Amino acid sequence: MGRNQHSGAKTLMFILCICLCAAAFSWHKYGSSETGDYDPDDLIWNVDHAASADKEVKQAVQDVIAKSITADMSDAQKVKVIHDYIVLNCAYDYENYRKDTIPSESFTPRGVLVNHIAVCEGYAAAFKAFMDELDIPCKVMVGTAGEQEEMENIEGAGKADKADNSAGQKGNDEEDTENHAWNIVCLDNCWYHVDVTFDDPVPDRKGMISYNYFLVPDSVISRNHWWDAGEYPACIADNNAFISLIGHVCNSGEEIENELWSAYQKKTNNYMVIVPKSFVSDYEKIYPYKWSVEEKTSIHLPDYVYTTEYGQYNIFQFVNGD
Repeated sequence: MGRNQHSGAKTLMFILCICLCAAAFSWHKYGSSETGDYDPDDLIWNVDHAASADKEVKQAVQDVIAKSITADMSDAQKVKVIHDYIVLNCAYDYENYRKDTIPSESFTPRGVLVNHIAVCEGYAAAFKAFMDELDIPCKVMVGTAGEQEEMENIEGAGKADKADNSAGQKGNDEEDTENHAWNIVCLDNCWYHVDVTFDDPVPDRKGMISYNYFLVPDSVISRNHWWDAGEYPACIADNNAFISLIGHVCNSGEEIENELWSAYQKKTNNYMVIVPKSFVSDYEKIYPYKWSVEEKTSIHLPDYVYTTEYGQYNIFQFVNGD
């Protein structure tokens, strides 16, 4: 079977980051609105007062926090809750991109939190609005980005080519990239990248969350993101400790099969298996466990898999192909 029709990640490089290119006009036009506060000289939305500038956005931020955040959570847990909420409740504004009719609100937190459709600037601004409310240090990164790491088919011909792992700073090869915005957050005095836009599948897939760009260091995100390294704090800490935020780590074939069976019983759209790379090195070695579950239980599990390399771990997410 060939590549999944949803491997739209290849075209994502052409659509994800149109926001900053088109935003120069939109920022200027929208800057006088009651719902925006822009700094057109820097060509970046001044998000520091975004929530207070829009009462509906402020209320949405507070409502999500009240429903989803508890006092006993660590800052890292709070970051994951917000990351997942945005991915699950917002879609990339793909149709308006195709028509070249992206509305101003898609560049703002209002696009994410009220309209539930946005582009990268809106995703990054909404994420920062949440972090500001939670008193977690956060910055909006401005740079360029290339192709997302591609979704892989378990019956495909081979693994997708990995993007060049060059340093994420100006001066390196940035051909075939577009302007882009994402975030960095500070946890326990260490900074990490979070790109919620890139973790939201295009076309939108209900219930699907990627963690390719969740709390990752420079060395990971620089495979396909570039920025002025002198303008932002370095993100050099490894992210292995955060794997427990994402899910249970399976260290045996029995655990993998139990995880898949449990997901089936929950009727989820997202079958996730996390394993150490030393145990299962690539996706071709994960699907025999899927087949084993199907044979033992006479059920059918999804046929396609997203593979995320997360520090010392691989995250395999089985999804339906329709």
